[in-house]
Amino acid sequence: MSELEFGHAPLHKFSPRRKSTQINAAMLALIVVTVLIPIYGHHSTRNIRDALSEGADATTPAAVSEQASAAAMEALAQARTRWLSLGIAAAVLITFITIRLIHLGMKTVHMEIWIRRLGAGDLEYTVPVKGRDEIAEVGLALEKLRQSSIKAMQLDLVRKLSEGLEKKNEELERVLEELRRSQEQIVARQKLVELGELTAGVAHEIRNPLNFMKNFAVASEDLIEEMTEALDQLDSEHREIFTEVSRHLADNMNRIRTNSERVDRIVSDMIKIGRGGGRTQHVDITDLLTKQAQLAYQSHRAQDREFTMEIGTEFDADVAAVPMVPEDMARVFTNIVGNACFATAEKARQRGEAGEDGYMPSLLLSTKRRDDVVEIRIRDNGTGIPGDVVEKIFNPFFTTKDTDKGTGLGLSISHDIIRQHGGEITPQSVPGEYTEMVIRVPAKGGELAASA
Repeated sequence: MSELEFGHAPLHKFSPRRKSTQINAAMLALIVVTVLIPIYGHHSTRNIRDALSEGADATTPAAVSEQASAAAMEALAQARTRWLSLGIAAAVLITFITIRLIHLGMKTVHMEIWIRRLGAGDLEYTVPVKGRDEIAEVGLALEKLRQSSIKAMQLDLVRKLSEGLEKKNEELERVLEELRRSQEQIVARQKLVELGELTAGVAHEIRNPLNFMKNFAVASEDLIEEMTEALDQLDSEHREIFTEVSRHLADNMNRIRTNSERVDRIVSDMIKIGRGGGRTQHVDITDLLTKQAQLAYQSHRAQDREFTMEIGTEFDADVAAVPMVPEDMARVFTNIVGNACFATAEKARQRGEAGEDGYMPSLLLSTKRRDDVVEIRIRDNGTGIPGDVVEKIFNPFFTTKDTDKGTGLGLSISHDIIRQHGGEITPQSVPGEYTEMVIRVPAKGGELAASA
């Protein structure tokens, strides 16, 4: 007989139909035996009676015939009693076996129902298992199979729930990140509006006396020129005194004019904080970056004719036009490249003072499309940014330049502009080696593009 493996215990092949056939055959055999026993007993009794009748008709003495007849009748009665007892015993045995076979048949039917419902996926249905016969072994095996199926179903349910929870957690994290970014943008825009209103008022109040200072400084310089012309008419002693006074006066006027120009630059930058550059447009970002880099480079060369820089590009062809405010983003690129020019020029000066040759200022402009984000990198090989300064570079009015060379608002304004576009700017720097500004903006436009 073939066997099926279940777990570690072998299970004999079980067939409800085969079991039913066996039970039916056994019941048929018992019925046949039950019928044949009375028939055979009756036939035997009749044979004995016929034999006695034939013996009585023979030529035998009457006394002998009566004795033989009495003995035969007694034997016949005993035989009838034995056959009757055998029939009763057979009937009882057959009744017991029949009840047993019916019980087995019912168990077989229950097992077949259980197998069918288990195959249909009904794991709640079960049949009590009793005894040690083949059907009981099958019942135990089915119960083990049901329990293992329940465990497998529970594990599968737990796995599905875990996967569902992981997806929900990822979705919640994504939503929370979007909410955080949106909140930061809203806060930044609100701060920008408030700062813009404040600086606009402050700038207006500062600009009026500032204009007077500049005008009086220029007028004083004109007076000094007139006094210098009148100086030729004085004698040598008064001329020396007058020359010394006019020189100090000229120095003071120059300081007034220089600082008033710096204040004017600060006021201009403050006014730009709360003022949008214009309307959102689809802009070729590589073209805008290239033009603004050249503009910032030429602007720096106008102040330092000896400064030269190598500008390289690595532009991704997949970067298409990006929705943005071109005037604002141009200001960002100009500020960053201008800082790169300053850092590389400062490093060249330091190398020159130290007598080190072989340094060439360089700038690398690159773009890359990453899914729904456009990444812009502006990298220079200048002085780099110290670690304790990196976190402060986007603060308003923070600068590492001399007071006459920077206002400390360029990167702050650039940071706010990029956040208004739904993007971010991240500085990466190694002091003495390089600085790289990484700008990421949505390829399909951010807050400003969505609201335009």
